[in-house]
Amino acid sequence: MSFLFRLSLIFLVGLSLLTPGLALAWPANPDLLAGQARTGSTQALEELTELAEDGDAVAQYNLALLLLDDQGPQPYRERGVEWLRKAAEGGHIGAQYRLGQIYEPTDPSRAAAWYRVAADQGHLAAQVQLAKMYWEGRGVRHDYEAVLRLLRSAAGAGLPEAQYRVGWMLEWGLGTDREIEEAVLFYGQAAESGHQLARQRLEALADAVAEEP
Repeated sequence: MSFLFRLSLIFLVGLSLLTPGLALAWPANPDLLAGQARTGSTQALEELTELAEDGDAVAQYNLALLLLDDQGPQPYRERGVEWLRKAAEGGHIGAQYRLGQIYEPTDPSRAAAWYRVAADQGHLAAQVQLAKMYWEGRGVRHDYEAVLRLLRSAAGAGLPEAQYRVGWMLEWGLGTDREIEEAVLFYGQAAESGHQLARQRLEALADAVAEEP
């Protein structure tokens, strides 16, 4: 603990003792408040709303999830999307991905844009979902190279499904030249995590090699 930090703490504690009614406020935890609000705590919901209105992106995200409850009325859901957008614009990666999910059925272009923002920050599910949209040409132009680039990123973070799909694209030369040896490496990584389709492809490739003259 630095000298300046200790000095500041002493000053604040002394001020709280000298000033009636002034106390050091413990920082609010938006995640904790959201959990309490889900159990019916009105006070927690009020505190969470205050944090959200003050610009706390985590609070905005949590408040949005509460309002987006499937059992809630439509006006609440619309308000939830507004808070989700605020959180996403404030840099909350989970909110960015969730916005993509909300927009995908009706506005795939906007969904892809939010998936891209989250994907660029390393959100694995966003990378995979955006790769799927590039594969299908939905909301974005069809682009195997973009698919492979996104899946490689997710595979590098250890996602077995992405590892399998990279292997499959390398095996068949989609978005790249055929690279059987590298495909085997990715299939192997996925298979080690229990991915059954990856194991099947490894077995098929091994059989094909064994049958070669």
